[in-house]
Amino acid sequence: EHELLSLASQLREACEEIGFFYLVGFEEVLPRSLCMKCLDAARQAHAIDSDAKSAWLMDDADSGYMPKGASIRWLGC
Repeated sequence: EHELLSLASQLREACEEIGFFYLVGFEEVLPRSLCMKCLDAARQAHAIDSDAKSAWLMDDADSGYMPKGASIRWLGC
């Protein structure tokens, strides 16, 4: 459990202070088939018509679709 809390802390810091992180070694934990399914799902989501995606507009929890040209707001919660 300590290792998970440490990892969570490091990921949070990377996201909040740096803005991104790069994960290496995931291939040892996640099956390639699962990674490929995730990439395929992302491709399918990006291929959906913009009008249809507008039904999923970003909400107060910063979850959802953000159309091209929109800006990101950071609440710093």
